[in-house]
Amino acid sequence: MPNSICTTCSRAALCADRSYSMAKCSNYDPIFNAAKAAVNTYGREAQRLVLFGEIGELMTAIADHQRGRDTKDHIAEEIADVLVCFDELIYALDCKDAVERWRDYKLRRLATRIALEEGDEK
Repeated sequence: MPNSICTTCSRAALCADRSYSMAKCSNYDPIFNAAKAAVNTYGREAQRLVLFGEIGELMTAIADHQRGRDTKDHIAEEIADVLVCFDELIYALDCKDAVERWRDYKLRRLATRIALEEGDEK
């Protein structure tokens, strides 16, 4: 088992010395722990720069795909890299609840716009 520390439960000390199975811990969040480890190891600013680079790589992969020079799988890989970096940024800024709230709002707004446009087409 990797050296992961449960970040929220009362068994955190046990998790650190691997005496408790993380698979049994309902509070263990591998995404949060990975983001926390990356930010704490490399620093906020370094991870922000990594995010910029990953966004650039995603843009290049999309442009290449449009030109028939790249695969969807490569785009998927670059999307995954960007999502990991977003998780790190969310951890670094401690804004998970706000991001979820804004994402929900924006998705509802999009759904409303689409429904209105479909109504105009009829």
